[in-house]
Amino acid sequence: MNKLICFLNGQFLPITEAKISVQDLGLSRAFGVFDSIRLYRGQPLHLEDHLNRFRESANVINLELPDNFEEMPAVIKALFEKNNANFKTDAFVKIILTGGPSPDSFSYSRDHSTLMALMFGLSDNLAIEQTEGVKAITQEYKRIFPEAKTLNYTVRFALQDKIKSAGAKELVYIHDGKILEGSMSNFFLIKDNLLVTPDSGILKGVTRKVALHLAQEANFEIQERPVLLSELASAQEAFITSTAREITPLVQLDETVIGGGQPGVKTKQLIETFKRYVQDYSPPAL
Repeated sequence: MNKLICFLNGQFLPITEAKISVQDLGLSRAFGVFDSIRLYRGQPLHLEDHLNRFRESANVINLELPDNFEEMPAVIKALFEKNNANFKTDAFVKIILTGGPSPDSFSYSRDHSTLMALMFGLSDNLAIEQTEGVKAITQEYKRIFPEAKTLNYTVRFALQDKIKSAGAKELVYIHDGKILEGSMSNFFLIKDNLLVTPDSGILKGVTRKVALHLAQEANFEIQERPVLLSELASAQEAFITSTAREITPLVQLDETVIGGGQPGVKTKQLIETFKRYVQDYSPPAL
């Protein structure tokens, strides 16, 4: 593999040479936001939706965007070109913005924020997970700023061993008897032709938006509303969505087995529809 190139505060440089201050508020206070964008055939999927969500995330936590953020489409294009030998056509770009260095760990200045972008390869597990489905466990938790994609993933990492020992791939947050979202995904359930997904207290993902669009075209009855945990017992299918997992069947949540422990027909149809959607997608020119 060739040397990976990243973008940091206006410069492209080898990732091994990229350095941020030990006083950065992203490190000392987790004060920052990020977004991950999937590239298919070298083209970002719904880039503007991701950038708009990034803007909204920063706004929610009162983190001002630097002036050069508006150059991000060109940065992503250049970043892919510089790393093309490593990733060929499909990859992820992760954009991160922090409050930057702060001598007292509290003071924050827009002029000293840290903006970076880096590339990742794809997981080899997606095809298997979409074919077999995944298991998740629940945790009573509601994020403080659910509309913001912040750097704070403490709950997920604190429960990493528990997730692994349960044979699970995701942690689903519940609150007051309601299903909210996965730690890195959105949640859907299917009963007959009804598709239900939570509508509040969550981070509304870009892939969630695409899944809802595809479900509408497939003539699902769609309800965006609070989803009771008790509804899972009568659900015939469930799935999660994210940039990394696209649409992935959820076949068990805690001890509740969904659809006999197998991906459902309608979920598999949505997965195939999503693949065709991506294949036909023509992004605006960068």
